[in-house]
Amino acid sequence: MVDKLDKVKSFLETLRYSVIASQFVKFKVDDETNVAEVSQVSSLNTNKIFTSNPELIFVDTYSRRYEYLYTIEIDAENQDTLDKIFNNLVDNIESFNTRNTLYTIETDFEDNFDANAIDAAPSGWSITGGSGLELINIKSHLTHDKCLSMNLNSDDFSSCTVTKAITNTAKNYYILTLNRAYTKYDNLNMVGLDANAAYGSTKGYEKALGNSDTTWEKIEIRFDVTANTYEVFIDDVSDGSASYDSISATYVMLFNQANAGTSDGILYIDDVKLEYFEQYIRPTDMIFMKLFPQATQKYNPRTQSWNAKYKIRVQFSST
Repeated sequence: MVDKLDKVKSFLETLRYSVIASQFVKFKVDDETNVAEVSQVSSLNTNKIFTSNPELIFVDTYSRRYEYLYTIEIDAENQDTLDKIFNNLVDNIESFNTRNTLYTIETDFEDNFDANAIDAAPSGWSITGGSGLELINIKSHLTHDKCLSMNLNSDDFSSCTVTKAITNTAKNYYILTLNRAYTKYDNLNMVGLDANAAYGSTKGYEKALGNSDTTWEKIEIRFDVTANTYEVFIDDVSDGSASYDSISATYVMLFNQANAGTSDGILYIDDVKLEYFEQYIRPTDMIFMKLFPQATQKYNPRTQSWNAKYKIRVQFSST
């Protein structure tokens, strides 16, 4: 039963992916025995899908077909997200049954810098400074106890680069997420993907910074290598798309540069995560699925979320 539950959970992970950009959603999949664990998921990812060990409802010993009934519960931050997840569920069940290609979203790496000591260099990252006066180390800033600090250290014409090599290269789709903050003034910084370890062909979010800022912002960049485009989201709101220019995604690039010869700016980075799309491997004994969509969407005022339950009948070729 547990093995089958894991296979159903693996299928549910494919719902995060959609070829329709507006249907792309983030959530956590788990089973009901781990509800306490799932409740600890970051507030940036409040959408969840739960399932549980199923009920055996049909057995055909002659053809060795065993059908199980699963309850799927979706808990979403708003009704629109709930609809997107359900639409992806319908589409992906159809794709599963017709043997069309499905995708999951896998993690290449993630780093919240908490494993580093304050004032230490960021482990696993390569650092390139301009004049050598720059300070690239771990600091605390605002509400983040530990984060990466890229400090130009009052060097008026300086720049500094921090990169991390991508393990899973040559993928068709990448998602880079991170949190960013900065102080003072006239800096130019860039976060994104690059073909080289030096800033140059970087594609991502580039911004000339003016006045100092005292807040953290969430940046998400979706790189569609096949379509040769990428789209930037700032605090979950699209900031527009641009051409990817067919670069090879080899490094995650963080770049900070002084402008106008007057800068003591610091770029702060935290919670860096790179994900990519991977083709879903279909379990050989998982044959067919049918969705029973009779469900009532409900709003929970206590959690300020939307909830719906569905039944899925899954046919296996083994017990």
